[in-house]
Amino acid sequence: MGASHSTSERPALDAEEIERVMAGVEKIQQLAGHFPSEEDLAAARAIAEGKISLEDALAELDRKYRTTA
Repeated sequence: MGASHSTSERPALDAEEIERVMAGVEKIQQLAGHFPSEEDLAAARAIAEGKISLEDALAELDRKYRTTA
């Protein structure tokens, strides 16, 4: 595992670990009856690669799917 840290201070994943995480994300979603879009998988990959923090990703989802009454 790499020694660098993302903004959330978690250890960076190497390329093999990222691919393993992404395969797991996709499979878990499929087993739950969901079929993630390329956009969904790209967002998950950005989190796994440390390009965006989990907190920022959740805020982005909130903005994207927030319904205004």
